[in-house]
Amino acid sequence: MSAESPSPASAALGQLKSVASAGAEGAAKALALLVGCSVAHRQRGAPAQGTSPREYHRATGIFFEVNGDLGGGVALLLGPESRDRVVRSFLGVGREGDIDPDTAFSAVCELGNIVASRAISAVADTLGARILLSLPNLATESAEVVLESWITERRRHGPVLHFEIELADIEGSFQALLVFVLDPQDRRSLGRLPGV
Repeated sequence: MSAESPSPASAALGQLKSVASAGAEGAAKALALLVGCSVAHRQRGAPAQGTSPREYHRATGIFFEVNGDLGGGVALLLGPESRDRVVRSFLGVGREGDIDPDTAFSAVCELGNIVASRAISAVADTLGARILLSLPNLATESAEVVLESWITERRRHGPVLHFEIELADIEGSFQALLVFVLDPQDRRSLGRLPGV
């Protein structure tokens, strides 16, 4: 008896895991260059609806829409302590130095833009696809709430595939949450791309 073929939903999930992993690798390399230390990545299980990990409460987040051959979104979240450490490393400011809020949020925008661009470029290269990022949308606080609303809104149009990947330095002094979302209408087109 031949083995059963995977269902379309299972196949799409496996495909997105593969491309999300490529994107996470690109993001981790970009973040490592920006903050000057080694950065590892690991996939997280999706949290239960309506909950967020404690370390991402009162988070700052940067959100992008994705279009082109695939539609969806990518987001990067940083909790308050991690945001402070990453911004200080990025700007080269020591622990005792003052950073005004506008400068900090501007740094998060710039950093998030670079990390997301590298992540999406890696995804596009893996798929052999043309994928574009929108302008960034910054949530200065409670980004974890914005993330839940962002995903819930997409679910109104059908099942949504999304992956959450943690980026952290080897010493454990900071961590960031990278989120990939594939819109319902683009799940079917994923298998038709050259790299899949």
